[in-house]
Amino acid sequence: LRARAGRPPLAGRVEFTGFLEDPWPVLAGLDVLVAATRTPEPFGRTLIEAMSVGVPVVAPAAGGPLDIIRDEVTGLLYRPNDPGALASAVGRLLCDRALAARMGAAGRREAGERFHPRAHARAVEEVYRTLLPVEV
Repeated sequence: LRARAGRPPLAGRVEFTGFLEDPWPVLAGLDVLVAATRTPEPFGRTLIEAMSVGVPVVAPAAGGPLDIIRDEVTGLLYRPNDPGALASAVGRLLCDRALAARMGAAGRREAGERFHPRAHARAVEEVYRTLLPVEV
């Protein structure tokens, strides 16, 4: 990857940061967060973190991203293992800044409503309530 990133047209445009003690400023400075996994992830915490700071996301339409991203609302889903579809989705957000801003804002709201620790705790409690035979 380092060799490829050192050649045109990527030369000077890709940075390998290594471990970051505080990744939030870098995350918040992204134009788009891209999850380009080849196999489905069970849950994409990085997607939620990007959404929480208003960064639009692009991820494959498989696994966890299907439960996290509302396609065309909070981000874009692409056909898994389709580099052309991935490139198209990223290009769309980079070329249409208004769309990217809308998706970023919608993602921020969604992350706060659905994935905030308090919301998560309430959802887990509700599951327990449906499983317990008696009221506790």
